[in-house]
Amino acid sequence: MLVLTRKLNETIHFPELNISVNILSLGSSKVRIGIDAPLEIKVIRGELGELQVDEEPRSLRLKSDSEHELRNILNDLSVATALTKKLLANGKTGFAATILNNALNDLVSSSSDGIKIEPPSSFDSFKARALLVEDVTNEREMLAGFLRLHGYQTDTVGDGLDCLDYMESNETPDFILMDMNLPRLHGADTIRKLRESPHCDDIKIYAVSGDSPESAGIDVKKNQIENWFQKPLEPQALIQELDLQFGFSQSHS
Repeated sequence: MLVLTRKLNETIHFPELNISVNILSLGSSKVRIGIDAPLEIKVIRGELGELQVDEEPRSLRLKSDSEHELRNILNDLSVATALTKKLLANGKTGFAATILNNALNDLVSSSSDGIKIEPPSSFDSFKARALLVEDVTNEREMLAGFLRLHGYQTDTVGDGLDCLDYMESNETPDFILMDMNLPRLHGADTIRKLRESPHCDDIKIYAVSGDSPESAGIDVKKNQIENWFQKPLEPQALIQELDLQFGFSQSHS
């Protein structure tokens, strides 16, 4: 048995077999690896034995019973692409390569947790203040980074209860971007509670969700939703709407 010690993002190659093993992320008790091998080579999880043989080609394995999950996957790729373009435009080539590489390898693997993308130092002031409510870390940080690079001061929280806590203890943002499928308190319930509060009654709320308003239990007019952005999100369409709402032309984006 060959025993090796490898660091994050390091790779082990088996050139005669055309196989590569990549270290994607490191945890306290688990290591996530990616295996790049020819389609005819079977990949078996040892703890499950021969029962875990997958005869289906790996190129066809992306499937899900959940339309919402597939929309989230497409959304990650859409936002990663838009963010990469914006980083390149700002001369941050290394950072752009990291974002896109992670997205392609593992739809932005957990190794990217904690990345916070700040706006260029050339920004003298922000267009508006945003609160982004999204429970998926990589999706939240990518979209927050995209907003910051377009001049929007953006704070983030991970669920509906944290959103309500934020609103009680912080300056009221100019608008909220709200996912619907949130832990602890669903997005629709969060919006209703915000609308019940006198100081949040007229705040602008934009939904960014893989659900439709009907399936989320939201009446867009009754709940005073400014717009409903369906995932996979077109990030530039979101920026265009925000710039129009807050009086900025695209030339300033």
